[in-house]
Amino acid sequence: MYIGRKKVGSRIFYFIRESYQEGGLWRSRDLFELGENPGRYIIYPGGHSFYLDEAVLEGLASRGVETDQIELEGLFLPFVKPEIRRIVRDFERSPVVRARRRPRAEQLARQERYHLFDRRRLVFLKFGQTNVDSLLKRPLVFLDVLANKSRDEIEQMIEADEAILKPKEILAYIYAAFGLAEYFSGHLTRFVPEARGQAELDQVFEEAVCRLADDERYRMGLDRQTVLKDYLSRYAIMYYDLDYRLRRQWERRRLARETAWRRQQAPEFRRACQQVGLSETEALTMDKDQLLRHFRRLAKRLHPDQGGEHERFIAFKKAMEFILTYRGYRHLS
Repeated sequence: MYIGRKKVGSRIFYFIRESYQEGGLWRSRDLFELGENPGRYIIYPGGHSFYLDEAVLEGLASRGVETDQIELEGLFLPFVKPEIRRIVRDFERSPVVRARRRPRAEQLARQERYHLFDRRRLVFLKFGQTNVDSLLKRPLVFLDVLANKSRDEIEQMIEADEAILKPKEILAYIYAAFGLAEYFSGHLTRFVPEARGQAELDQVFEEAVCRLADDERYRMGLDRQTVLKDYLSRYAIMYYDLDYRLRRQWERRRLARETAWRRQQAPEFRRACQQVGLSETEALTMDKDQLLRHFRRLAKRLHPDQGGEHERFIAFKKAMEFILTYRGYRHLS
Protein backbone atom coordinates (compact mmCIF):
# COMPACT_ATOMS: atom_id res chain seq x y z
CA MET A 1 0.00 0.00 0.00
CA TYR A 2 0.99 3.60 -0.50
CA ILE A 3 -0.55 7.06 -0.31
CA GLY A 4 -1.23 8.58 -3.70
CA ARG A 5 -2.04 12.12 -4.71
CA LYS A 6 -4.49 13.36 -7.32
CA LYS A 7 -4.76 16.97 -8.42
CA VAL A 8 -8.22 18.26 -9.25
CA GLY A 9 -8.00 21.84 -10.44
CA SER A 10 -5.96 23.64 -7.80
CA ARG A 11 -6.81 21.11 -5.08
CA ILE A 12 -4.91 17.94 -4.15
CA PHE A 13 -6.73 14.87 -2.85
CA TYR A 14 -5.06 11.90 -1.16
CA PHE A 15 -5.92 8.20 -1.33
CA ILE A 16 -4.63 4.98 0.16
CA ARG A 17 -3.81 2.87 -2.88
CA GLU A 18 -2.29 -0.47 -3.66
CA SER A 19 -0.48 -1.98 -6.61
CA TYR A 20 -1.79 -5.33 -7.81
CA GLN A 21 -1.00 -7.62 -10.70
CA GLU A 22 -3.54 -8.28 -13.42
CA GLY A 23 -3.02 -9.68 -16.87
CA GLY A 24 0.74 -9.65 -16.43
CA LEU A 25 0.77 -5.91 -15.61
CA TRP A 26 1.07 -4.03 -12.36
CA ARG A 27 -1.95 -1.75 -11.88
CA SER A 28 -3.16 0.48 -9.06
CA ARG A 29 -6.51 1.01 -7.34
CA ASP A 30 -7.92 3.29 -4.67
CA LEU A 31 -8.69 1.65 -1.34
CA PHE A 32 -9.66 4.59 0.87
CA GLU A 33 -10.17 8.28 0.16
CA LEU A 34 -8.37 10.58 2.61
CA GLY A 35 -9.57 13.89 1.23
CA GLU A 36 -7.39 16.99 1.13
CA ASN A 37 -5.94 16.51 4.62
CA PRO A 38 -4.78 13.00 5.58
CA GLY A 39 -3.68 14.45 8.90
CA ARG A 40 -7.30 14.55 10.09
CA TYR A 41 -7.13 10.78 10.53
CA ILE A 42 -4.15 11.06 12.91
CA ILE A 43 -4.99 11.13 16.61
CA TYR A 44 -2.55 12.46 19.22
CA PRO A 45 -3.33 11.03 22.70
CA GLY A 46 -0.55 13.04 24.32
CA GLY A 47 3.20 12.96 24.69
CA HIS A 48 5.04 11.97 21.54
CA SER A 49 2.68 9.24 20.34
CA PHE A 50 -0.05 9.01 17.73
CA TYR A 51 -2.38 6.46 16.23
CA LEU A 52 -4.83 6.34 13.34
CA ASP A 53 -8.58 6.67 13.39
CA GLU A 54 -10.25 3.27 13.34
CA ALA A 55 -12.30 4.51 10.38
CA VAL A 56 -9.26 3.95 8.20
CA LEU A 57 -8.86 0.31 9.24
CA GLU A 58 -12.60 -0.27 8.90
CA GLY A 59 -12.64 1.31 5.44
CA LEU A 60 -9.78 -0.89 4.29
CA ALA A 61 -11.39 -3.98 5.82
CA SER A 62 -14.54 -3.26 3.82
CA ARG A 63 -12.37 -3.57 0.69
CA GLY A 64 -11.03 -6.90 1.89
CA VAL A 65 -7.65 -5.44 2.95
CA GLU A 66 -6.36 -6.56 6.34
CA THR A 67 -3.74 -4.34 7.97
CA ASP A 68 -2.81 -2.94 11.37
CA GLN A 69 -1.86 0.30 13.07
CA ILE A 70 1.89 -0.28 12.69
CA GLU A 71 1.75 -0.68 8.90
CA LEU A 72 -0.51 2.35 8.48
CA GLU A 73 1.61 4.55 10.74
CA GLY A 74 4.46 4.18 8.28
CA LEU A 75 2.22 5.42 5.45
CA PHE A 76 0.95 8.39 7.43
CA LEU A 77 4.31 9.43 8.89
CA PRO A 78 4.83 12.28 6.35
CA PHE A 79 1.60 13.87 7.66
CA VAL A 80 2.45 13.58 11.36
CA LYS A 81 3.37 16.76 13.26
CA PRO A 82 7.05 17.53 12.50
CA GLU A 83 8.27 17.42 16.09
CA ILE A 84 6.66 14.02 16.68
CA ARG A 85 7.75 12.69 13.28
CA ARG A 86 11.36 13.53 14.10
CA ILE A 87 11.21 11.72 17.44
CA VAL A 88 9.51 8.66 15.94
CA ARG A 89 12.13 8.40 13.20
CA ASP A 90 14.98 8.74 15.69
CA PHE A 91 13.41 6.07 17.89
CA GLU A 92 12.91 3.66 14.99
CA ARG A 93 16.39 4.22 13.56
CA SER A 94 18.37 1.00 13.66
CA PRO A 95 21.59 -0.36 12.15
CA VAL A 96 21.34 -0.78 8.39
CA VAL A 97 20.66 -4.35 7.33
CA ARG A 98 22.23 -4.83 3.94
CA ALA A 99 20.31 -6.78 1.33
CA ARG A 100 21.77 -10.03 0.07
CA ARG A 101 24.19 -9.23 -2.69
CA ARG A 102 23.30 -11.01 -5.90
CA PRO A 103 25.87 -12.06 -8.49
CA ARG A 104 26.67 -9.19 -10.85
CA ALA A 105 25.06 -10.79 -13.91
CA GLU A 106 21.89 -11.62 -11.96
CA GLN A 107 21.52 -8.09 -10.59
CA LEU A 108 22.13 -6.52 -14.02
CA ALA A 109 19.52 -8.79 -15.60
CA ARG A 110 17.09 -7.95 -12.81
CA GLN A 111 17.40 -4.18 -13.16
CA GLU A 112 17.07 -4.41 -16.95
CA ARG A 113 13.44 -5.35 -16.31
CA TYR A 114 12.76 -1.87 -14.94
CA HIS A 115 11.99 0.85 -17.43
CA LEU A 116 14.99 2.93 -18.50
CA PHE A 117 13.21 6.21 -17.68
CA ASP A 118 12.63 5.03 -14.10
CA ARG A 119 16.21 3.84 -13.71
CA ARG A 120 17.64 7.07 -15.09
CA ARG A 121 15.57 9.16 -12.69
CA LEU A 122 16.55 7.20 -9.61
CA VAL A 123 20.23 7.17 -10.53
CA PHE A 124 20.29 10.94 -11.02
CA LEU A 125 18.43 11.53 -7.75
CA LYS A 126 20.99 9.40 -5.94
CA PHE A 127 24.21 10.51 -7.63
CA GLY A 128 23.36 13.84 -9.29
CA GLN A 129 25.29 12.87 -12.43
CA THR A 130 24.10 13.75 -15.96
CA ASN A 131 25.79 10.77 -17.64
CA VAL A 132 23.56 8.26 -15.85
CA ASP A 133 23.79 5.60 -18.56
CA SER A 134 27.41 4.89 -17.67
CA LEU A 135 26.33 4.18 -14.08
CA LEU A 136 23.52 1.91 -15.24
CA LYS A 137 26.12 -0.54 -16.52
CA ARG A 138 26.88 -1.33 -12.88
CA PRO A 139 24.75 -3.53 -10.59
CA LEU A 140 22.69 -1.09 -8.48
CA VAL A 141 20.69 -2.79 -5.74
CA PHE A 142 18.75 0.36 -4.82
CA LEU A 143 16.93 0.12 -8.17
CA ASP A 144 15.04 -2.88 -6.82
CA VAL A 145 12.70 -0.41 -5.12
CA LEU A 146 10.98 -0.36 -8.53
CA ALA A 147 9.99 -4.03 -8.30
CA ASN A 148 6.33 -5.05 -8.07
CA LYS A 149 4.95 -1.52 -8.42
CA SER A 150 2.36 -0.03 -10.72
CA ARG A 151 3.08 2.99 -12.89
CA ASP A 152 1.15 5.15 -10.44
CA GLU A 153 3.08 3.93 -7.38
CA ILE A 154 6.41 4.45 -9.15
CA GLU A 155 5.44 7.98 -10.19
CA GLN A 156 4.17 8.88 -6.73
CA MET A 157 7.41 7.62 -5.19
CA ILE A 158 9.70 9.42 -7.64
CA GLU A 159 7.70 12.65 -7.53
CA ALA A 160 8.19 12.76 -3.76
CA ASP A 161 11.95 12.22 -4.21
CA GLU A 162 12.11 15.03 -6.79
CA ALA A 163 11.29 17.51 -4.03
CA ILE A 164 15.01 17.52 -3.11
CA LEU A 165 15.98 19.02 -6.47
CA LYS A 166 17.21 22.59 -6.47
CA PRO A 167 16.10 24.90 -9.30
CA LYS A 168 19.58 24.87 -10.85
CA GLU A 169 19.51 21.04 -10.97
CA ILE A 170 16.20 20.68 -12.80
CA LEU A 171 17.52 21.08 -16.34
CA ALA A 172 20.28 18.53 -15.75
CA TYR A 173 17.74 16.14 -14.17
CA ILE A 174 15.33 16.34 -17.11
CA TYR A 175 18.22 16.07 -19.58
CA ALA A 176 19.44 12.88 -17.89
CA ALA A 177 16.02 11.33 -17.19
CA PHE A 178 14.79 11.65 -20.78
CA GLY A 179 18.16 10.66 -22.26
CA LEU A 180 18.41 13.87 -24.27
CA ALA A 181 22.16 13.29 -24.74
CA GLU A 182 21.16 10.63 -27.31
CA TYR A 183 19.93 13.40 -29.60
CA PHE A 184 23.42 14.94 -29.57
CA SER A 185 25.49 11.76 -29.73
CA GLY A 186 27.96 13.25 -32.18
CA HIS A 187 28.78 16.26 -30.02
CA LEU A 188 31.66 16.63 -27.60
CA THR A 189 29.33 18.37 -25.14
CA ARG A 190 26.49 15.85 -25.40
CA PHE A 191 26.27 15.51 -21.58
CA VAL A 192 26.23 19.27 -20.96
CA PRO A 193 22.65 20.55 -21.34
CA GLU A 194 23.77 24.16 -20.94
CA ALA A 195 25.81 23.76 -24.15
CA ARG A 196 22.65 23.25 -26.20
CA GLY A 197 20.77 26.07 -27.84
CA GLN A 198 17.44 26.80 -26.19
CA ALA A 199 15.35 26.18 -29.31
CA GLU A 200 16.98 22.83 -30.16
CA LEU A 201 16.75 21.70 -26.53
CA ASP A 202 13.04 22.58 -26.42
CA GLN A 203 12.47 20.54 -29.57
CA VAL A 204 14.23 17.36 -28.44
CA PHE A 205 12.60 17.57 -25.00
CA GLU A 206 9.13 17.65 -26.56
CA GLU A 207 10.06 14.77 -28.89
CA ALA A 208 11.31 12.71 -25.93
CA VAL A 209 8.09 13.30 -23.95
CA CYS A 210 5.94 12.20 -26.89
CA ARG A 211 8.13 9.15 -27.50
CA LEU A 212 7.77 8.12 -23.86
CA ALA A 213 4.00 8.63 -23.93
CA ASP A 214 3.86 6.21 -26.89
CA ASP A 215 5.94 3.59 -25.06
CA GLU A 216 3.58 0.79 -23.99
CA ARG A 217 6.16 -0.64 -21.63
CA TYR A 218 6.30 2.65 -19.77
CA ARG A 219 2.51 3.09 -19.74
CA MET A 220 1.97 -0.34 -18.12
CA GLY A 221 -1.58 -0.70 -19.42
CA LEU A 222 -2.56 2.97 -19.11
CA ASP A 223 -3.62 5.03 -22.11
CA ARG A 224 -1.44 7.72 -23.66
CA GLN A 225 -3.60 10.62 -22.50
CA THR A 226 -3.54 9.42 -18.89
CA VAL A 227 0.24 9.23 -18.63
CA LEU A 228 0.62 12.60 -20.36
CA LYS A 229 -1.86 14.30 -18.04
CA ASP A 230 -1.13 12.57 -14.73
CA TYR A 231 2.61 11.91 -14.93
CA LEU A 232 4.53 13.49 -17.80
CA SER A 233 2.89 16.92 -17.67
CA ARG A 234 4.81 17.73 -14.50
CA TYR A 235 8.07 17.56 -16.44
CA ALA A 236 6.80 20.07 -18.97
CA ILE A 237 5.91 22.34 -16.05
CA MET A 238 9.31 21.79 -14.42
CA TYR A 239 11.13 22.41 -17.70
CA TYR A 240 9.28 25.48 -18.92
CA ASP A 241 9.01 27.00 -15.44
CA LEU A 242 12.79 27.20 -15.24
CA ASP A 243 13.77 30.76 -14.50
CA TYR A 244 13.81 32.47 -17.90
CA ARG A 245 16.76 34.62 -16.90
CA LEU A 246 18.72 31.49 -16.00
CA ARG A 247 17.93 29.88 -19.37
CA ARG A 248 18.97 33.04 -21.20
CA GLN A 249 22.11 33.28 -19.06
CA TRP A 250 23.14 29.76 -20.14
CA GLU A 251 22.42 30.69 -23.74
CA ARG A 252 24.54 33.86 -23.56
CA ARG A 253 27.42 32.04 -21.89
CA ARG A 254 27.34 29.26 -24.47
CA LEU A 255 27.34 31.70 -27.36
CA ALA A 256 30.11 33.77 -25.78
CA ARG A 257 32.32 30.69 -25.30
CA GLU A 258 31.71 29.47 -28.84
CA THR A 259 32.32 32.91 -30.36
CA ALA A 260 35.56 33.44 -28.44
CA TRP A 261 36.89 29.98 -29.30
CA ARG A 262 35.96 30.25 -32.98
CA ARG A 263 37.54 33.68 -33.22
CA GLN A 264 40.74 32.27 -31.74
CA GLN A 265 40.71 29.22 -34.02
CA ALA A 266 39.63 31.05 -37.24
CA PRO A 267 43.10 31.01 -38.88
CA GLU A 268 43.52 27.29 -38.22
CA PHE A 269 40.01 26.67 -39.54
CA ARG A 270 40.81 28.47 -42.80
CA ARG A 271 43.97 26.40 -43.27
CA ALA A 272 42.08 23.19 -42.54
CA CYS A 273 39.43 24.05 -45.14
CA GLN A 274 42.12 24.61 -47.75
CA GLN A 275 43.75 21.26 -46.91
CA VAL A 276 40.52 19.31 -47.37
CA GLY A 277 39.31 21.20 -50.44
CA LEU A 278 36.29 22.93 -48.90
CA SER A 279 35.32 26.56 -48.74
CA GLU A 280 34.68 28.01 -45.28
CA THR A 281 30.99 28.33 -46.12
CA GLU A 282 30.80 24.67 -47.14
CA ALA A 283 32.62 23.52 -44.00
CA LEU A 284 30.24 25.57 -41.83
CA THR A 285 26.99 24.52 -43.50
CA MET A 286 27.55 20.84 -44.24
CA ASP A 287 26.20 18.46 -41.60
CA LYS A 288 28.30 15.68 -40.10
CA ASP A 289 27.18 13.05 -42.61
CA GLN A 290 28.09 15.32 -45.52
CA LEU A 291 31.50 16.07 -44.01
CA LEU A 292 32.16 12.38 -43.48
CA ARG A 293 31.17 11.53 -47.05
CA HIS A 294 33.60 14.19 -48.29
CA PHE A 295 36.33 12.74 -46.04
CA ARG A 296 35.78 9.16 -47.20
CA ARG A 297 35.69 10.15 -50.87
CA LEU A 298 39.04 11.95 -50.68
CA ALA A 299 40.57 9.47 -48.22
CA LYS A 300 40.25 6.67 -50.78
CA ARG A 301 42.32 8.70 -53.23
CA LEU A 302 44.89 9.98 -50.74
CA HIS A 303 45.41 6.80 -48.71
CA PRO A 304 48.96 5.36 -48.97
CA ASP A 305 47.50 2.01 -50.02
CA GLN A 306 46.15 3.78 -53.10
CA GLY A 307 49.48 5.41 -53.94
CA GLY A 308 49.02 8.54 -51.86
CA GLU A 309 51.67 10.15 -49.69
CA HIS A 310 51.60 9.11 -46.05
CA GLU A 311 52.34 12.60 -44.64
CA ARG A 312 49.74 14.25 -46.86
CA PHE A 313 47.11 11.71 -45.79
CA ILE A 314 47.88 12.30 -42.08
CA ALA A 315 47.65 16.08 -42.58
CA PHE A 316 44.34 15.67 -44.44
CA LYS A 317 42.91 13.50 -41.65
CA LYS A 318 44.00 15.95 -38.93
CA ALA A 319 42.45 18.82 -40.87
CA MET A 320 39.11 16.97 -41.09
CA GLU A 321 39.27 16.13 -37.39
CA PHE A 322 39.80 19.82 -36.63
CA ILE A 323 36.85 20.87 -38.78
CA LEU A 324 34.60 18.35 -37.01
CA THR A 325 35.79 19.62 -33.62
CA TYR A 326 35.26 23.22 -34.74
CA ARG A 327 31.68 22.31 -35.65
CA GLY A 328 31.12 20.60 -32.29
CA TYR A 329 31.15 17.03 -33.59
CA ARG A 330 33.07 14.23 -31.91
CA HIS A 331 35.23 12.32 -34.38
CA LEU A 332 35.53 10.66 -37.78
CA SER A 333 32.98 7.86 -37.36
